[in-house]
Amino acid sequence: MLTNKDNIFELMLGFSRKIKESTKENSLKNELTFPQFEILWFIGFNGKRSMESIADYLKITPPSATSMVHKMEKRGLLSRKHDIKDKRIVYISLTAKTKKHLKALRKHKEKLLKKIIDKLSQTDKNHFERIIKIIIEK
Repeated sequence: MLTNKDNIFELMLGFSRKIKESTKENSLKNELTFPQFEILWFIGFNGKRSMESIADYLKITPPSATSMVHKMEKRGLLSRKHDIKDKRIVYISLTAKTKKHLKALRKHKEKLLKKIIDKLSQTDKNHFERIIKIIIEK
């Protein structure tokens, strides 16, 4: 018999799986590792980012972030530009092609989440939002 803790864990995994399965048809997502996808999502939400901020976000070393970004840059997903005042600082941005794919993916995810959440009553939606905020709060 599942304990309440096990049940919540299974439910959260199921919810996550449902969202991931819905994005499988997006070609950009299928071509990336999860950390690479996280880099795109991070830059997409925050605009150009330094290599250091990407490493901090992913909780990896700067050389590891540089390696991942380099591979993605070779594929035309990212571009890098040196800071005008300090050439040691490199900013990473999305290419136009990547922005287009990410925008389509975001739109698709929003539709999916709306479809899922629309099944809830307004009271349940309010509770769900409150609970998610508690869970992701740092």
